[in-house]
Amino acid sequence: MRLEETVKLDDNRVVIVREMTVGEVRKLLRKFLHVGQLDWLTLLVEHFEEVTALLSPNVVSLSNDETFEDLTWSDLMKLWKSFGRLNPFFQTITSIVQMLDTLSPEQLKQLIPTAAT
Repeated sequence: MRLEETVKLDDNRVVIVREMTVGEVRKLLRKFLHVGQLDWLTLLVEHFEEVTALLSPNVVSLSNDETFEDLTWSDLMKLWKSFGRLNPFFQTITSIVQMLDTLSPEQLKQLIPTAAT
């Protein structure tokens, strides 16, 4: 069962943020192996569309017609902080990605068989 947290947005709407599954974490790692220095700001600013596609709708439940682009910066940061609390492994992804970035394509393929070379 996933952990979840209710986040109240500035306009009193409520959004549920959920813990990521192992499969979702794997997808995220595969998607961003090429980034190298993986941090919150890089993800949020430079890879916004890719990240939000991975997070919605299973991890962050917005209303049917709403997208992340519809949120204010304040609301987005509330969701992002909640996501960080529910997914503490995210703090260690930077070091994992930096280590993976040093591997050759062959080593990477051995470690993560589905990784793109």
